[in-house]
Amino acid sequence: MVTPDDVTLMIPQRGGAALTRHCLEGLFRYEPDVGEILVIDDGSPDDSAEDVERTSPAPVKVLRTEPRGVTAAWNLGLATATTHYVVLLNNDVLIHGPWLEQLLQPLADGTAVIAGARWRTERMLPQSLLHRSPATRLLEGWCLALARETWRQLGGFEASLRLYWSDTDFQWRAVQQYGERALHAVENLPLEHLGHRTTRQSPDREALWRADRQRFIEIWSLS
Repeated sequence: MVTPDDVTLMIPQRGGAALTRHCLEGLFRYEPDVGEILVIDDGSPDDSAEDVERTSPAPVKVLRTEPRGVTAAWNLGLATATTHYVVLLNNDVLIHGPWLEQLLQPLADGTAVIAGARWRTERMLPQSLLHRSPATRLLEGWCLALARETWRQLGGFEASLRLYWSDTDFQWRAVQQYGERALHAVENLPLEHLGHRTTRQSPDREALWRADRQRFIEIWSLS
């Protein structure tokens, strides 16, 4: 059985300290025994890092980086974490009840190597690529749980994908390596995703999405 103290919870942010604070308030209310919490501040242009340190309802470790995107934040957090399991959580998630043990159970019992809160279907790629993709049903990227060893075995998140598509790339590689048991959605968890509130703060959001999509297509067209 996995307990919350076996887990590092990682929350990237670039600005949006209020979102992060609300996420942390729910976390500490319902999962007070979580092993460690890392907030990775991706070069916020304001005082968001200091704001989280000052106002967090319980101690967190804030890692400050240059603005390199969520993929670099995930890789840094996974390299820094000390627990066996990690949960990648967007800061625009509200928590309404206990959830960690349920999310982690498929990893603990070997049902899956990556667990998430909801399924999604990938459609925004060329049909020629989708027809030969390892999987079209994937996990939504705002909440993902995995063992750090899985991250190491898969070679980390693709660093050339800065803000988008890196979770799709990672999940496709997981399905290639581990087969059908790679992914599992634990649905109906008491989590509320506010819907891209984090990335909406980026002025070059659409340009980054297009650039990352093109890079993703290049990577998988050559695979």
